Amino acid sequence: MQYRTLGRTGLRVSEIGFGAMTIGGEVFGATDDQESLRALHRALDLGMNFIDTADAYGRGHSEELLAQVLKTRRHEVILATKGGNQFTVRQGLRNFDPDYITSALEASLKRLQIETIDLYQLHNPSQEVMRRGEIFERLDRCKREGKIRFYGVSLEKTEDGIVAIETGKPDTLQVVYNILHQDPEEQLFPLAQRENIGILARVPLERGVLSGRFKNTAEFAQQDWRRGVFSEEGLAQTQAA
Repeated sequence: MQYRTLGRTGLRVSEIGFGAMTIGGEVFGATDDQESLRALHRALDLGMNFIDTADAYGRGHSEELLAQVLKTRRHEVILATKGGNQFTVRQGLRNFDPDYITSALEASLKRLQIETIDLYQLHNPSQEVMRRGEIFERLDRCKREGKIRFYGVSLEKTEDGIVAIETGKPDTLQVVYNILHQDPEEQLFPLAQRENIGILARVPLERGVLSGRFKNTAEFAQQDWRRGVFSEEGLAQTQAA
């Protein structure tokens, strides 16, 4: 396994990380918790030390599963999670009020059964939220209180990432980057490099469809979110890429 320093955090992370969205269940259909736990342990055995999750993945279930691994292997893991999706009200509802984020962070700590999160990320904040800056002031306080070590933002649009860097606050950016989405290379990556901001590639396999495993949408489970996103033609084009 190869490792890199994650920007100004100084954290040494494996180049390949474990994205823990799927193990939460719901989004891609039913999952087997025991298989998920085996996959997590195997990843750590192979030297992968970076795990990325979110409170909204499986409505907290992903974090609860990770807690079972962290009980015995916390020292092997650099853990990132996210907050800002108020899933207890409605999946996809965003809330970046500082008090809400504090409560969401504390709920994640409780589910994970740890005292400190290595990297806490805002989950798709708007440009307005980032420019206003109140949420970053709160996260700075959480750092001082020892609840988190570093913080960043997880975003879908390159232009949002540029705004995040311009605030001078986040230590890391998680941004969509794969063979189909390479626009961050032009402006975002050079700016992040100049400011020593760590970059995490979001959906590097385009939610699994770049893995070569799926040939048509019929292979997705009936409850799989991807059935409504990828057409047969689009999936074929993705495989060709």
